[in-house]
Amino acid sequence: MAAALVAVFPTVEEDSLVLAEAIHDGVSLLSFVAANAAMYALAVDFRRDPRWRPLGRATGWLALCATGGVLAFISTSGQSMIGVAQRLGMLVVYSWLLATTVRLLMVTVGQALSRSPRENSPSVSEARHDHDDGARARA
Repeated sequence: MAAALVAVFPTVEEDSLVLAEAIHDGVSLLSFVAANAAMYALAVDFRRDPRWRPLGRATGWLALCATGGVLAFISTSGQSMIGVAQRLGMLVVYSWLLATTVRLLMVTVGQALSRSPRENSPSVSEARHDHDDGARARA
């Protein structure tokens, strides 16, 4: 949602700050801060869950880097280096999103592959047992 708003309200090349630029900058900053907060919150949860533990430490480090990106964005506001700070912050956040997506796929595919088709369907003996119980109940 934030990316769509940032795209709809681009910055302008003039020196004066217009409403579209203010919306663009505000939404950008809020989305960076929200992503940063999510990274900190999930770093703790990832470390607790054995399936996600490999990503826990990296998430914590990327959250620290993202905090640096947010601080650099704020400190360079109105300067020529603001674009560099934005790109570095985006690189950190998108790297974390990619790593989280890959881990999610690994966890879900791993769970799906660990279940055999027989575990998901009743065995032949269980089906006979259920059928026999039903026949006895009717008799």
